[in-house]
Amino acid sequence: MKALLVAEYRDGQLLNSSYELVAFAEQVGTESAMFLVGSDSVLPQYEGTLYLADSSKYSEFNPAVHKQLLLDVITKEQPEMVVFAHSSYGWDLAPRIALALNAAQISEVVEVVDGTPVASVCNAKLRREVKAKPTRLWSPCKQEPLA
Repeated sequence: MKALLVAEYRDGQLLNSSYELVAFAEQVGTESAMFLVGSDSVLPQYEGTLYLADSSKYSEFNPAVHKQLLLDVITKEQPEMVVFAHSSYGWDLAPRIALALNAAQISEVVEVVDGTPVASVCNAKLRREVKAKPTRLWSPCKQEPLA
């Protein structure tokens, strides 16, 4: 399985959530590539393929432009999942990508069990396994284990 990780850059800084995406891909046990609209002066410590679009050219966030840049990378990489951080950037961009791909979007993934995403529901009081089409968008979020 292959994942495309959508890293984030804001106010000249790479966001720590980018490393949460890497940890998520490792937990799932998938090969990954990373997409980032940012600056080559602040690159993530990442061993895989990194697709970098210059934020001075494409801005830190322009939904239409970032969507197209990301779709171009998805066409090249053909990932089984596209993983966004649980953030305003991910919340804005993930549904646009899902619609463009005619794919399911699964938000608030807290773990993966036997390849099946588990998402929190009811204000994180419950969890549910979610089955989707082969191309899916996962948005993991930090969550404390249920007591």
